[in-house]
Amino acid sequence: MSYTIEPIYYLLPLVSLACAFLGIGNRKGVKVALAVAFVLIYSLSLNGSDLEGYREIYRRTGEGELLGSIHGEAGYYYLMKLSFILGFNYITFRAILLTVTSIVLFYSIAKLSQNFALSVFFVTTMFIVYTISAYRQYIVIAFSIFEIYQYGCGHKRRAIIGLIILLFFHITAILPLGCVIYHHLFRGQKTEKQVSFIKTHYVKLIILALALRVVMTIALSIGPIRAILASILSVHASPKTTLISFGLFSRLLFVIVVSYMYYRASEVEPTTRLIFWYYYISILLYIILPLEFVMGRLMNNASILVAVLIPVLRYDQDRREEQIGILQIRRISSVILITEMVALVVLTNQLLHQDGYTPYLNLLRGDKLLVTEEIEESSNEEQEEMEIEPENI
Repeated sequence: MSYTIEPIYYLLPLVSLACAFLGIGNRKGVKVALAVAFVLIYSLSLNGSDLEGYREIYRRTGEGELLGSIHGEAGYYYLMKLSFILGFNYITFRAILLTVTSIVLFYSIAKLSQNFALSVFFVTTMFIVYTISAYRQYIVIAFSIFEIYQYGCGHKRRAIIGLIILLFFHITAILPLGCVIYHHLFRGQKTEKQVSFIKTHYVKLIILALALRVVMTIALSIGPIRAILASILSVHASPKTTLISFGLFSRLLFVIVVSYMYYRASEVEPTTRLIFWYYYISILLYIILPLEFVMGRLMNNASILVAVLIPVLRYDQDRREEQIGILQIRRISSVILITEMVALVVLTNQLLHQDGYTPYLNLLRGDKLLVTEEIEESSNEEQEEMEIEPENI
């Protein structure tokens, strides 16, 4: 289904980009203003392709259905239960959940990014409208960045426990957890070897992932394998494979750019290293498995990590200007400019080709869900008919 583009979705990205360009992206007032604007535009919106699905799950949970019959993990299930105990309806629950999660996300980014406004730009262009409606994945991406930041601050055990808890909200939490545990167990010489290996062979690894994607596409076209996959996915997705797509091209471009910047970085802090591993492994998995619907849902989260990685890795280039030369700095600047343009194209593609984005609805304007309005209208019509019938009799 296709829609026309609504300008509201370009407002915050372009303002953020302007602040980054003017060099005011890290001012405290600008940070607060951009974060608040995000909450007002996105967290208080009534948009997203998963909004109706999650409302159905919320309704069934309130009616007493058990966890086994609800699509979701225990953490999110009991979060809904708590919401019912507090007397919140679905829209209130959604608004509070997205607001709190967004605050955690931007607090973490503010602590990690070297250009907050540039980070907000990438957050608001890299699949955010979809991801924010997938509550469980959004919780994982926001709190995993927070826990990785905490790990970098020395709160290692607490961070690992926090990432384990995230497994009770969505299975994708296993990716940041695995990266942190690996770093925790083998930090030092072994992790330095891994950094060196990825830096040296990142292009080869991407090419290998693409080759495996072709192999997987062929394998999944075989009847018995396809039947097994269909039974695993059940009602949640189709086993349809997608060899080439716009999503694949856009993710390829960004992973190449970020990997190149990572390769050129002189020093990589442990926190940046963990976030890069998290991002890199996630995108490689997306490339290898040609199930656009499944992998797109699972890996949209990881695309937002460029909001941390690009500003941090760019900062490393800037602070080494005398060592690497002005030509290298300009080359990196040109690469980032291209990625910014592509990010806007990615946003435009989302607005044109995916459902759940329009019409733009927001709680602050008193908007209601269209389905809710239809139900109210039908109930009003039924009530009017009941009032008319006695008069006719």
